[in-house]
Amino acid sequence: VPKWQPTLAALGTALRLNPGNADVLVEWARTNLNLGHWDNAVRAARKALTMEPISVYVNHLMGHILYFSRQYEEAIPAFRRTLELNPNFPKPRYFMAMAHHWMGDSKTAWEVIQEEPLEWMRVCGSAVILHKLGRTGEAREALERLIEMGLEETNDIQQADVYAQMGDHDQAIASLQKAVDMC
Repeated sequence: VPKWQPTLAALGTALRLNPGNADVLVEWARTNLNLGHWDNAVRAARKALTMEPISVYVNHLMGHILYFSRQYEEAIPAFRRTLELNPNFPKPRYFMAMAHHWMGDSKTAWEVIQEEPLEWMRVCGSAVILHKLGRTGEAREALERLIEMGLEETNDIQQADVYAQMGDHDQAIASLQKAVDMC
């Protein structure tokens, strides 16, 4: 956390000087999300949402924070609200599908992931969900497609996620190491 101290200090000052600024609250929420300070992130995002209730970005951020803090049931409505505000906004469908996946509802997860407009997210989510549904051949095909897509734009972290959820921990670690080596 020491490298984040200047950021936290600056945002803390900005919040004290202008506690009603939604932009500052959003940055405070994002920073706390990155640090794993879920309660601070949720509080700040909820406050920003009261100030900017029709902001696509703030609604998506709220869902994102709830998803990563494993509050899946609450994240889904935030993502739905994002899509109500902008049906073409990418990513909410992926996160809704994965929330359903983590809650054990693979059938709904499969239905939702099919609607994700970003191909790499759709393919990544599909690999995981298909595996969970016991459709291992199709899951492998989706993983192969993800690997193929990674030749054009790196997606080693997403590959690691799929490998880990398929139980191939050695390959997951190898994919993570490739991602680290690229930094």
